[in-house]
Amino acid sequence: MAEAWTVKTKRQAEFFNKHVLKEVEEGKEHTYIIQKASRTLKQNATLHLLFRRMANDLNDAGAPDIPHPFNPVFRMKWTEDKVKELLFKPYLWHLSKEWGKQTENSSDCTTEQLSEVMQALVDGVNQAVGVYTPIPTNERY
Repeated sequence: MAEAWTVKTKRQAEFFNKHVLKEVEEGKEHTYIIQKASRTLKQNATLHLLFRRMANDLNDAGAPDIPHPFNPVFRMKWTEDKVKELLFKPYLWHLSKEWGKQTENSSDCTTEQLSEVMQALVDGVNQAVGVYTPIPTNERY
């Protein structure tokens, strides 16, 4: 099973070091990968909550349904995944190009960049179809 440690403070680093030493003393072998933190878990939860709420808001407001790619007669309602793929990712692609590192993955963004993309999405949908979905704050997910 994968294990993840986020280390931001000296105290967290000390706890991690103790954990590693304990594992070694017990004869357990692990490979540790150092990865720079990008978005936070809370920010990821906020992002997906925004997608769900935006999908509901678009459907409730009567925003145009999405044509099926193989049969345009068949129309699909907005879903969390459709908001992510059809709305969020194009904003991410465009803005990341401006940052000099084009990407389709929000995990490649810093927390500041991800906040910028979420705000651009909210503003863009509001301007295009008049549906305003605020970015969730201080909520339980």
